[in-house]
Amino acid sequence: MHWFEGNYAHYQQQWQRQQEALSRRVVQLQNDQKAIEREIQKSQEKAQKRANQGAKALKSGSQPKILMDAKKNSTEKIRSAALVNDHNQRQRNQQQLQGLQSTLVRESDPKLYLTEISNGKKRTLLSVENYRADGVNHLPLTLLLRQGEHCRLSAANGGGKSRFLKAVASLHDEYQGHIQRNAPVMYLDQHYGLVDLNQSLLDNLTGIGFRGDTVYRLAKHLSGGEKMKLAMLMVSHVANEPILLLEEPDNHLDLESKQALAKALAHYQGALIIVSHDDYFVAEAQVEKCWSLE
Repeated sequence: MHWFEGNYAHYQQQWQRQQEALSRRVVQLQNDQKAIEREIQKSQEKAQKRANQGAKALKSGSQPKILMDAKKNSTEKIRSAALVNDHNQRQRNQQQLQGLQSTLVRESDPKLYLTEISNGKKRTLLSVENYRADGVNHLPLTLLLRQGEHCRLSAANGGGKSRFLKAVASLHDEYQGHIQRNAPVMYLDQHYGLVDLNQSLLDNLTGIGFRGDTVYRLAKHLSGGEKMKLAMLMVSHVANEPILLLEEPDNHLDLESKQALAKALAHYQGALIIVSHDDYFVAEAQVEKCWSLE
């Protein structure tokens, strides 16, 4: 576990530097391993050369046999010690290398993919005229949402963001003005109300075409991040290219999962409206338009 100080942007910078340092260390250890292998090869070649010279001298009778035997025993002891030392060094280096490589794998970004949708004419999916929520003091809102557009909805706390998303999702009609929906709408609130907590992952996914035999955990036992991933899969893989309404989808995520979600949203080709208090997350998700209720 690593402790990072600062905000999300600072975390990304620190994480990136850490990964680069780990990568450099892996390369260095790989080079060290090659150097160790070369030294082992040289030592073996030298030992073999000395052994050949000794055998040649013994055969020629140029030196007494007792002296040659002593030299042979000494050489074999030195060679054996060198081999043990080289083996230990190579093993230590290999263990360090494997540890660093596994760390790089473990710390890779979690992956989250949203379905791609068909490219076509960017038709208007949502039309809002003079919307005002009952009992909420905000300016009238008029807007158009077209195919492929990613928009952020902003307002002060209690300023009607959730009320607007629920109105678009037809969850209440306590508003003035007109909302025209030309596509299905999928609403994901910050508590993941879309997920039936008393059903398994399999049961939750069955309705949108997913099958499998390893997803029998009840959804109520999932973490906040796991519920988000399940809910995002559910809202993004339904038919007829729905408008995604996302209310603080990053709220319960760890930093790695938040980064993965931002990347997934950035590549999502459908239309969406998002509410989030994290400016950096919104920028990473490449949400370019902003509507305000203030």
